[in-house]
Parts: sequence; structure tokens; C-alpha cells
Amino acid sequence: MDKMVIMKSWLEEAEVAMDPQDFNELCGQIVRYALFEDLEKTGNPTVDVAISLIIPQIDKMEKNYNKKVEQGKKGGRPLTVNNVQIWKLAQEKNGTEIVEELKIPKSTLYSSEGWKQRKNPNYLVFY
Repeated sequence: MDKMVIMKSWLEEAEVAMDPQDFNELCGQIVRYALFEDLEKTGNPTVDVAISLIIPQIDKMEKNYNKKVEQGKKGGRPLTVNNVQIWKLAQEKNGTEIVEELKIPKSTLYSSEGWKQRKNPNYLVFY
């Protein structure tokens, strides 16, 4: 993994609960895992328990991060409106009528590409 999120609260709690040598060993293990995805049993039960609690959270956050990155590559948040439908309705109706028919907020309508292109007769060429 190239990046990793470490919650400040994990380190604060560990620093209070552990002696300095164990805390340093824990931090070293976290960095080793972040850089090399390599975990070794330390033989220190305190550090091993802390690692067993922290690593699944790191993996979960990385999975969520990667999922969001992939969604962003697909164009971000999915559209909530159909631009072609809005464009077609805008040929015959005003904004208030479209909002009522589609049951969407005015801001959603007015920011949609279909509404912005309502006066462009060539808009559907791209669909």
C-alpha cells in the first residue's frame, strides 16, 4: 500500500496504556505493515494484541478509500436525474412543471445538463 490512515486516537490511547518501548515497537510494526504489508509476531503480548486490533481497521479504511477512488474514476456520484428526459420535458414545459412532475428539487433541475442545454436543438446528438 502506498498510503495509510492512522487514527490519532489509536496512538494517543496506546501511548497512555503502554510503556515507551512497547509503544515504539507498536509504531514500528504499523509502519512496517503500511510500507511492506508485512507483519511479524513480536513476542510481546501487549504489542501483538494492539496490532491485532489496529490492522483490521487499517485494512477496512484502505478498502473504503480504494472504493471511493474507483467511484471517482467512474465519474463520481451517480446522476440523480436523467438529462435526456429533462431536455425533452424542457421542450414543452417550464421549470416548475418539470420539478413537480419529476419530484426533484429546483436546484437539481437547474444544475442538470439537460436543463442547461434545453435551447440547444443538437443536444440529443450526443446521446
